[in-house]
Amino acid sequence: MVAALLLCVSSAEARVAASIKQRCAPPGDSVVVTVRYVNTGAQTATIREADIPSAMPDGKLWSDYFQVVSTSGNAARYTGNVVNLVPEVRNEAVALKPGEEVAVDVNISANYALDQEATYDIQLRGFQQSSEHGTPTFTGAPSTRIVPPHVWARQRCSP
Repeated sequence: MVAALLLCVSSAEARVAASIKQRCAPPGDSVVVTVRYVNTGAQTATIREADIPSAMPDGKLWSDYFQVVSTSGNAARYTGNVVNLVPEVRNEAVALKPGEEVAVDVNISANYALDQEATYDIQLRGFQQSSEHGTPTFTGAPSTRIVPPHVWARQRCSP
């Protein structure tokens, strides 16, 4: 069973749900998660593009999009980039029609200093959404537990 949490915020016109889950990987491989945003409402909704995890060609994130804390309470140090966007770019939005989704794979290992034996709780930072007729709403985001790839493969990637 894949650990994933869906969090929905609704308005009269639109609703965007976000989910996050760890991808199956062989032992020794990187920890990769898939983040999905789905418009489950009846109207077009928008999400600020700056709130959707984006990476440089080398896989380094533009910003610290996640809170990554081990089950023993230690925060994983962010090792990705910090890009300061001008307000015009920061406020650009991605429109999602009803039923449309955006999915992004993020290499957590390339962006956070992870202990290879530790288990982590990872939470996507919140995002701003709105609809054609609504005002912007800041939405809390989902979380999941990530485990070392050698444990993940043994527990969840078996045929």
